[in-house]
Amino acid sequence: MKNRKGLTLVEVIVSMTILVIISIPLFNAINTGLMNIVRAGDRTEDIYLLQNIMDESINRIRAGEELETEITLDSGEKVLLSFDSEASMDIAISSEPTQGTLITVEIEGTNKSLTTFVPLTIEKE
Repeated sequence: MKNRKGLTLVEVIVSMTILVIISIPLFNAINTGLMNIVRAGDRTEDIYLLQNIMDESINRIRAGEELETEITLDSGEKVLLSFDSEASMDIAISSEPTQGTLITVEIEGTNKSLTTFVPLTIEKE
């Protein structure tokens, strides 16, 4: 037998094929993970925006101010606000349903929305 100092062309092609077969699923997994991270970040930003609008609306309700039903953001997106001031909910600490306002904030044209119930405050004498 001859002294071999390198790899044959067949060995190189086989090893490269094995490397490609192993790396394709790895790259797909990394790509999917990065896309999920970006989507989660976008969702977090949207919820943060909606929560800020919700907080501002609750403060305006408590101050007795009139509320807008549509807000246009700097990005051009429209945020719709809806209010149900006749809402009632069963809350575990009370035997009677609690009256309040149901507020929904949503970005128009998307399925991104946030809804909360703001109970009326009843002052005890």
